[in-house]
Amino acid sequence: MTLIQKIDREALFDRKRAARKAGIAALMADGIESDPVLAMMHWDTECAPLTTNLEQLREIGFVPPAPATLNDDELPPALEALVAALAVLGLYLSSTNHLGDRQLYSILVDTALRDRVRDIPPTHDMSEFIDFATLSPSGAPGEGPFPAVSSRDATLPRPPQLKAAQPATAMITSA
Repeated sequence: MTLIQKIDREALFDRKRAARKAGIAALMADGIESDPVLAMMHWDTECAPLTTNLEQLREIGFVPPAPATLNDDELPPALEALVAALAVLGLYLSSTNHLGDRQLYSILVDTALRDRVRDIPPTHDMSEFIDFATLSPSGAPGEGPFPAVSSRDATLPRPPQLKAAQPATAMITSA
Protein backbone atom coordinates (compact mmCIF):
# COMPACT_ATOMS: atom_id res chain seq x y z
CA MET A 1 0.00 0.00 0.00
CA THR A 2 2.53 2.50 -1.02
CA LEU A 3 1.12 5.91 -1.79
CA ILE A 4 3.63 7.34 -4.24
CA GLN A 5 2.20 10.85 -4.26
CA LYS A 6 -0.99 12.78 -3.76
CA ILE A 7 -2.82 12.59 -7.06
CA ASP A 8 -5.71 14.74 -8.25
CA ARG A 9 -7.72 11.71 -9.31
CA GLU A 10 -10.67 13.67 -10.64
CA ALA A 11 -8.39 15.75 -12.87
CA LEU A 12 -6.81 12.54 -14.16
CA PHE A 13 -10.22 10.96 -14.80
CA ASP A 14 -11.50 14.18 -16.42
CA ARG A 15 -8.54 14.14 -18.86
CA LYS A 16 -9.24 10.50 -19.69
CA ARG A 17 -12.96 11.20 -20.11
CA ALA A 18 -12.17 14.11 -22.46
CA ALA A 19 -9.83 11.89 -24.53
CA ARG A 20 -12.53 9.19 -24.67
CA LYS A 21 -15.16 11.74 -25.75
CA ALA A 22 -12.82 13.08 -28.45
CA GLY A 23 -12.05 9.56 -29.67
CA ILE A 24 -15.74 8.72 -29.93
CA ALA A 25 -16.42 12.00 -31.75
CA ALA A 26 -13.59 11.25 -34.19
CA LEU A 27 -15.08 7.84 -35.00
CA MET A 28 -18.36 9.56 -35.83
CA ALA A 29 -16.75 12.46 -37.76
CA ASP A 30 -14.70 10.03 -39.83
CA GLY A 31 -17.85 8.09 -40.72
CA ILE A 32 -16.61 4.93 -39.01
CA GLU A 33 -19.69 4.89 -36.77
CA SER A 34 -22.88 6.90 -37.17
CA ASP A 35 -24.62 5.88 -33.96
CA PRO A 36 -23.22 7.40 -30.73
CA VAL A 37 -23.73 4.21 -28.73
CA LEU A 38 -21.97 2.11 -31.37
CA ALA A 39 -19.17 4.67 -31.56
CA MET A 40 -18.77 4.47 -27.77
CA MET A 41 -18.67 0.67 -27.86
CA HIS A 42 -16.20 0.74 -30.77
CA TRP A 43 -13.90 3.16 -28.92
CA ASP A 44 -14.11 1.30 -25.61
CA THR A 45 -13.41 -2.14 -27.09
CA GLU A 46 -11.06 -1.42 -29.99
CA CYS A 47 -9.57 2.07 -29.94
CA ALA A 48 -8.98 3.20 -26.36
CA PRO A 49 -5.32 3.00 -25.34
CA LEU A 50 -4.12 -0.27 -23.82
CA THR A 51 -2.89 -0.38 -20.24
CA THR A 52 -3.14 -2.67 -17.22
CA ASN A 53 -5.19 -2.25 -14.06
CA LEU A 54 -1.88 -2.25 -12.18
CA GLU A 55 -0.75 0.78 -14.21
CA GLN A 56 -4.11 2.46 -13.61
CA LEU A 57 -3.58 1.95 -9.87
CA ARG A 58 -0.14 3.56 -10.13
CA GLU A 59 -1.69 6.52 -11.94
CA ILE A 60 -3.97 7.18 -8.96
CA GLY A 61 -1.05 6.89 -6.56
CA PHE A 62 -1.50 3.34 -5.31
CA VAL A 63 1.23 0.73 -5.63
CA PRO A 64 0.36 -2.62 -4.04
CA PRO A 65 3.29 -4.36 -2.37
CA ALA A 66 4.44 -7.69 -3.76
CA PRO A 67 2.55 -10.53 -2.06
CA ALA A 68 5.74 -12.20 -0.81
CA THR A 69 6.70 -9.06 1.13
CA LEU A 70 3.55 -9.13 3.27
CA ASN A 71 3.38 -11.07 6.51
CA ASP A 72 0.10 -12.55 7.77
CA ASP A 73 -0.73 -9.44 9.81
CA GLU A 74 -0.04 -7.04 6.92
CA LEU A 75 -2.01 -9.00 4.33
CA PRO A 76 -5.65 -8.27 5.33
CA PRO A 77 -5.21 -4.47 5.38
CA ALA A 78 -3.22 -4.65 2.12
CA LEU A 79 -6.04 -6.61 0.46
CA GLU A 80 -8.62 -4.17 1.83
CA ALA A 81 -6.63 -1.20 0.50
CA LEU A 82 -6.23 -2.87 -2.91
CA VAL A 83 -9.96 -3.61 -3.16
CA ALA A 84 -10.76 0.01 -2.19
CA ALA A 85 -8.29 1.36 -4.79
CA LEU A 86 -9.83 -0.86 -7.47
CA ALA A 87 -13.26 0.55 -6.58
CA VAL A 88 -11.90 4.06 -7.24
CA LEU A 89 -11.22 2.81 -10.78
CA GLY A 90 -14.76 1.44 -11.08
CA LEU A 91 -13.43 -2.12 -10.86
CA TYR A 92 -15.10 -4.55 -8.48
CA LEU A 93 -14.60 -8.15 -7.38
CA SER A 94 -17.20 -10.90 -7.11
CA SER A 95 -17.37 -14.57 -6.14
CA THR A 96 -14.23 -14.52 -3.97
CA ASN A 97 -15.43 -16.42 -0.89
CA HIS A 98 -13.67 -19.63 -1.91
CA LEU A 99 -10.25 -17.94 -2.02
CA GLY A 100 -8.11 -17.13 0.99
CA ASP A 101 -6.83 -13.58 1.46
CA ARG A 102 -3.28 -14.36 0.37
CA GLN A 103 -4.46 -16.36 -2.61
CA LEU A 104 -6.82 -13.60 -3.79
CA TYR A 105 -4.21 -10.87 -3.25
CA SER A 106 -1.56 -12.90 -5.10
CA ILE A 107 -3.85 -13.67 -8.04
CA LEU A 108 -4.76 -10.01 -8.35
CA VAL A 109 -1.26 -8.52 -8.03
CA ASP A 110 0.69 -11.23 -9.84
CA THR A 111 -1.76 -12.07 -12.62
CA ALA A 112 -5.20 -10.48 -13.03
CA LEU A 113 -4.16 -6.83 -12.71
CA ARG A 114 -1.32 -7.35 -15.20
CA ASP A 115 -3.66 -8.32 -18.06
CA ARG A 116 -3.89 -5.79 -20.89
CA VAL A 117 -7.13 -3.81 -20.77
CA ARG A 118 -8.54 -0.75 -22.49
CA ASP A 119 -7.98 2.44 -20.51
CA ILE A 120 -11.58 3.45 -19.87
CA PRO A 121 -12.05 6.04 -17.10
CA PRO A 122 -14.64 5.32 -14.40
CA THR A 123 -18.11 6.72 -15.03
CA HIS A 124 -21.30 6.80 -12.99
CA ASP A 125 -23.08 4.43 -15.36
CA MET A 126 -20.43 1.83 -16.13
CA SER A 127 -18.60 -0.62 -13.87
CA GLU A 128 -16.31 -3.55 -14.48
CA PHE A 129 -16.15 -6.76 -12.47
CA ILE A 130 -13.51 -9.43 -12.01
CA ASP A 131 -15.53 -12.55 -11.31
CA PHE A 132 -13.71 -15.43 -9.61
CA ALA A 133 -16.65 -17.90 -9.79
CA THR A 134 -14.87 -20.26 -12.19
CA LEU A 135 -11.40 -20.01 -10.64
CA SER A 136 -10.77 -23.02 -8.42
CA PRO A 137 -9.07 -22.64 -5.05
CA SER A 138 -5.92 -24.04 -6.69
CA GLY A 139 -5.92 -21.04 -9.06
CA ALA A 140 -6.82 -23.07 -12.14
CA PRO A 141 -10.05 -22.69 -14.11
CA GLY A 142 -12.68 -25.05 -12.75
CA GLU A 143 -16.31 -25.88 -12.30
CA GLY A 144 -17.85 -24.08 -9.32
CA PRO A 145 -19.36 -23.59 -6.92
CA PHE A 146 -16.43 -24.10 -4.57
CA PRO A 147 -16.58 -24.38 -0.77
CA ALA A 148 -16.40 -20.98 0.94
CA VAL A 149 -13.43 -20.19 3.16
CA SER A 150 -14.62 -16.64 3.95
CA SER A 151 -17.66 -14.39 3.77
CA ARG A 152 -15.69 -11.60 2.06
CA ASP A 153 -18.15 -11.01 -0.81
CA ALA A 154 -20.74 -9.53 1.56
CA THR A 155 -18.31 -6.75 2.51
CA LEU A 156 -16.78 -5.94 -0.89
CA PRO A 157 -17.40 -2.47 -2.35
CA ARG A 158 -20.16 -2.23 -4.94
CA PRO A 159 -20.86 0.35 -7.62
CA PRO A 160 -23.12 3.18 -6.48
CA GLN A 161 -25.75 2.24 -9.07
CA LEU A 162 -26.14 -1.27 -7.59
CA LYS A 163 -28.67 -1.50 -4.81
CA ALA A 164 -26.94 -2.37 -1.53
CA ALA A 165 -29.18 -5.38 -1.01
CA GLN A 166 -28.37 -6.85 -4.40
CA PRO A 167 -25.17 -8.93 -4.53
CA ALA A 168 -22.90 -8.20 -7.49
CA THR A 169 -23.13 -11.81 -8.62
CA ALA A 170 -26.78 -11.19 -9.50
CA MET A 171 -25.58 -8.78 -12.17
CA ILE A 172 -22.93 -11.13 -13.61
CA THR A 173 -23.01 -14.32 -15.57
CA SER A 174 -19.92 -16.49 -15.43
CA ALA A 175 -18.40 -17.93 -18.54
